[in-house]
Amino acid sequence: MASPYAAPPRGLTRRHALLAGALAAGAALVPARLAWAARGPGPVRSATYARLVATLRRAPDGAYRGARSAAAAAREFARWYAAQDASVRAHADAVLDGLAAAPVLGSARFAEAAGPAAGADAALFAAALDLAALTCAPPPDEDEHPLAPAPW
Repeated sequence: MASPYAAPPRGLTRRHALLAGALAAGAALVPARLAWAARGPGPVRSATYARLVATLRRAPDGAYRGARSAAAAAREFARWYAAQDASVRAHADAVLDGLAAAPVLGSARFAEAAGPAAGADAALFAAALDLAALTCAPPPDEDEHPLAPAPW
């Protein structure tokens, strides 16, 4: 029987080898986790974006009625988001987080809240409209279509 006062074993023990392997595996997964996080806006922000598009599709003026579904718009937004640099993603995150924290508004109240007379929150709702326009901007009016190029 070994004495409790014996010197600790020298060299690499099985416990050290297992611990080193577990740490190496964890360290290898960190970049993959960071890459995954940078791919999209995350489930809560995607749901907020889908709710935004669904609200705009119900607008009484019908401007967004022909827009893609809220789920399709959220998927397209996620693709756009993944292609942006960190500062643009941070802006989109701030807008979506602010929108998630704001009270849920109907389409008419949302339009009022985005107007310049709405006060301090107007910038948030106007920025949310800009984000929604990325994937489902209303089609241009007939007089806003570009002119056809001259054939000569």
